[in-house]
Amino acid sequence: MQYATDTNIVFGIINKADRLNPYSEKLIKCLSGKLFILSSVALELCQRFPEKVYDAIVPVLEFYRSVLLEPIPESELEKLEEEKLKELIRTHPRMVNFYKLAFEIAKKTRMEHGIEGAIFGLMDYYSEISS
Repeated sequence: MQYATDTNIVFGIINKADRLNPYSEKLIKCLSGKLFILSSVALELCQRFPEKVYDAIVPVLEFYRSVLLEPIPESELEKLEEEKLKELIRTHPRMVNFYKLAFEIAKKTRMEHGIEGAIFGLMDYYSEISS
């Protein structure tokens, strides 16, 4: 028997910050070789995933741009990142997983390359998924 999956399961696999990630990965392991993606689901993913990521990245980029213009100590920056994430989630709760993904990417590249790294890391990620 084969099983078709929907976009939420695939989003859960692609986006490690998604609340469905552990369940999606478990489903993939349990149904290995029996799960397939309909072409309509693949098309929807190709359209919606970059759109959602873009919508999440823009305010995060604006946040890091403001930090770049007015530098703050590292200890305060981590607190401000958490506050900004909470604010974004509060104003757009349906985007929670995408905001978490954007901040996860930004924090990783910021740790390696500074504030500019956070900005370029987000832009690079969006460029990769939208091409």
